[in-house]
Amino acid sequence: MSSPEEERFLDDYILGRLEETHSPSRVTFEDPDAIVTVETVGSRAGLSCWSREDLQRYPFLNLD
Repeated sequence: MSSPEEERFLDDYILGRLEETHSPSRVTFEDPDAIVTVETVGSRAGLSCWSREDLQRYPFLNLD
């Protein structure tokens, strides 16, 4: 992401959709339930979501 505003937009969007499904959530960097990773190259983007179990199983991901 090229700016903090875009990061906040994505954060607000994801948290808003979770709230709509009655799964209110919050952002935390300590022992998260899941990590959403967005990689951008030019106008293209890729997204991945890793659960706590994935992170324990594959520590070499270094997604902290």
